[in-house]
Amino acid sequence: MSATLPEPVPRKRHSVRNQVFLAILFGLLIAFSATYIQLMLERAEVRAELDRTSSKYAEATQRGLRLAQQLEYVKTDAYRETVARDKLGLSRPGDQVVAVILPRGYSHTGSGLLPQPQETSVLDLPIWEQWLALFNIEIDLS
Repeated sequence: MSATLPEPVPRKRHSVRNQVFLAILFGLLIAFSATYIQLMLERAEVRAELDRTSSKYAEATQRGLRLAQQLEYVKTDAYRETVARDKLGLSRPGDQVVAVILPRGYSHTGSGLLPQPQETSVLDLPIWEQWLALFNIEIDLS
């Protein structure tokens, strides 16, 4: 009994037709992937723009509400009276008007009377010192 090995079966080669089909399929897969990635990036940009636009819209809506409230306040008699008293210096009949005269060198602020910084002008100096200041001459008299 001699053992003979069966003859190997020749491998089937992929036909050129199958290789072309696989190449086309691979090319379509790459094209689809690139298009899909591009669409996803565009979608992210559109969402970001939508978020920015939504926040601008919300800010504009809030500003519109504030302006509407301000318009309603401007139409009231209380606003007119405030403007007449504070900005125009008017008073109602029967009001007692008080005029406050501040001492020289003081100014009125919301927190009280504050002395103003003393600014010395060249014109306050004697004439000979004005001439020296004009020509930037400094003389030490001490």
